[in-house]
Amino acid sequence: MQADPSQPDALHLRGVIAHQVGKNDIAVNLIMRALDIKPDYAKAHNNLGIALQELGKLEDAAASYRKALAIEPDHAEAHGNLGIVLQELARIIHGASRI
Repeated sequence: MQADPSQPDALHLRGVIAHQVGKNDIAVNLIMRALDIKPDYAKAHNNLGIALQELGKLEDAAASYRKALAIEPDHAEAHGNLGIVLQELARIIHGASRI
């Protein structure tokens, strides 16, 4: 039996591994492919947010966390991640207003 590389769980987990080794561009690509197949995959939305956050794409990361929470409102990790990214966005906005 051969593995199906287009299976959403496999794509998602390959994306998580890519993130763990610092290849966040690849992680984003793989996780987005998983979400194209399975758009209601809360864990994948959360992990996409993590990779986007590492790339400095904070607004996109916040959107991913919000999608995870829309699907799974009790997703504790997504709540925590959203809080962290919103704090970082607030720092950037308040820091920029001092200039």
